[in-house]
Order: sequence, then structure tokens, then C-alpha cells
Amino acid sequence: MGALDKNTHSVYLYLIPNYIGSERWEGNFPEENRRIICSLKYFIAEDIKACKKLLKDAGYEDVSSAQIEEYNEHHFYKDIDHLLHPFNEGYSVGLVSEAGCPVIADPGDELVRTAHFRNIRVVPLVGPNAIILAIMAAGLSGNAFTFHGYLPIEGHEKVRRIKEIEQFSYHKRQSQFFIEAPYRNQKIFSLLLQILHPDTLLSIACDIQHTNPVILTKRVYEWKKNPLPDIHKKPCIFGLLKV
Repeated sequence: MGALDKNTHSVYLYLIPNYIGSERWEGNFPEENRRIICSLKYFIAEDIKACKKLLKDAGYEDVSSAQIEEYNEHHFYKDIDHLLHPFNEGYSVGLVSEAGCPVIADPGDELVRTAHFRNIRVVPLVGPNAIILAIMAAGLSGNAFTFHGYLPIEGHEKVRRIKEIEQFSYHKRQSQFFIEAPYRNQKIFSLLLQILHPDTLLSIACDIQHTNPVILTKRVYEWKKNPLPDIHKKPCIFGLLKV
């Protein structure tokens, strides 16, 4: 969608997912995504390189002509008004995640909120999201769940938080999901096995949509009986439910 009649106010903020593992377009995105991506001139990207690859795979006519602004934890100082300036000129904008869906454990919520305040229509596009896929595959509660993002880094605070969410899962019958920096995966996995109740269900979903994913749910005492899978430096979603 290029320049529009400003009197129509038909500008949109498209939330555009990106690959999380398999880089086969047909296995990740509907054709409507391709049409929308190729119609846009302006993009806000968590990672410019990942954005350009997605545009290329979508068949974007001239990737070098796309106007891409980078916005991530290193660029939060950027002026929101500057990023959304194309709307003032009658152009729609695509918000592109580095991996998965924008805003879900990714930057962009302030951009989306500002779009709502300006009465700009927000359009989320279909695509893969590791968190949703992990919840689907865990076999825990998919009707009542909480995603916590990252747990505290400090050791004592992390232990306290894990015990807190385990008890919450028991009393509310609500599954709990969280992530960790990939290089700390093995450490937190071992910690979970040390401090969780033996009957608590513990799920891991690692390398979803990669060639050899690891998606397993077992009670803690069952995990302890066998060698642990290698999840070091691999994207992983953890889930638990005390029953």
C-alpha cells in the first residue's frame, strides 16, 4: 500500500511476523503477508538484516529502496513521532520482528499504543510465535496461563520467583511459562529440577520449527531419571504446572 488519499485516513500499522526456525516461506506465512509486505515502503524493524531477508523472501521488488528504521533495546531513545512520521504523509508502515511476532516478548508495544491513540488501524498478521506454539504443545493448561518473560537474574530472587509461580500455578490451576537467555538455559533447567516439587509438570520447547526440536513435558522426578537434553544456547520456552 503506497501513498494514499489523505482524506481516506486509510493508513495502517501492520504487525509482521518473521521466521523462528524454518526459513521456508510456505511453512510460515499466508500469501496475504506477501502481498502486504510488497505493498509497503516504510518499515520499523527490530533487526534490519532480518527484515531485509524477509522482504527478499517475500519477493519485494527492490529491497534497497525500502525505508527501514531499526527499533530495539539499543534504539529506544528514538523519537516515536519520527518513527511514525510516514503516517502523516499517508503511508502505511510495517512493524517487523527479528523472530516470531512483533510485541510478543519483543519491542514495539509503545509504537502500537501510540498508533491506537492516533486512531491508526493496527493489523496483526498471521505467523509463527514460539510462545504460542510452546503453550499448544506443552499439555499444561491452555485455558489459563501466564507468560512471565525473563525471570530475575539474581540467584536468590530467581529462586524466590520460581517458587512463587509454582505455588500460584497450583492454587489457580494456571500454567506458567517463561524464557531465559539461551546461554543460561542449562543452568536454569538444573535449578528447576532442584527446587520444584517432584510431581510438578515441567515442560520445555526448544528449537521450535528447527530441524531437531525438543518438545517434552514430564514430572520433575521423571526428568531426574534420565540424561537432560542439550538446550544450551538454543531458544527455549519453559513451562510448569503444579498439580
